[in-house]
Amino acid sequence: PAPSGADLASKLFPQAAALQRVCDVCCAFVSLNDNEERLADHFRGRMHLAFVRLADAKEECESRINEARGQGQSLPSTAAGAGPAPRDDRDRDRERERDHRSHDWERERWQRERYERERWERERYERERYERSRGGYYW
Repeated sequence: PAPSGADLASKLFPQAAALQRVCDVCCAFVSLNDNEERLADHFRGRMHLAFVRLADAKEECESRINEARGQGQSLPSTAAGAGPAPRDDRDRDRERERDHRSHDWERERWQRERYERERWERERYERERYERSRGGYYW
C-alpha cells in the first residue's frame, strides 16, 4: 500500500509534522493550532472539494470497470477506432511531419536567401545607375 500524505510529510518535514498535519484528501498542510473556523474554511475550499470530487469520480470509474469485468463484458479497446493510434502509426506520422517541417524550413531559407540576393542586386543596380548619372562614383 502507498504511504499516506501524513506519513510522507512527517518523513520529509519532521519539524512541520509537530505543528501540522497533512489533509488525507488534498495533501495540504493543516495547522493543529488553527481554530475551528479556519479548519472549516479548508474543508470548504476549492482545492479540497476538487480533490473530493476526483476521489469520488475515481471510485465510480473503478466500480464500473469491476462491474463490467464481473459481468463478462469486454472493456473498450483502442483498436476499435477509439483512443490513440497504434504506436508505429504515430511514429510514422511524427517522422513524416518532421520531414515536412525540415523541407519547409529549407524551402523558406532558400526563398529568404533568394530574396536577399535579389534585393542586393537591385540596390547595386540602383547605386551604379546613380553613380553613372552623377558622372562618377558616389563614394
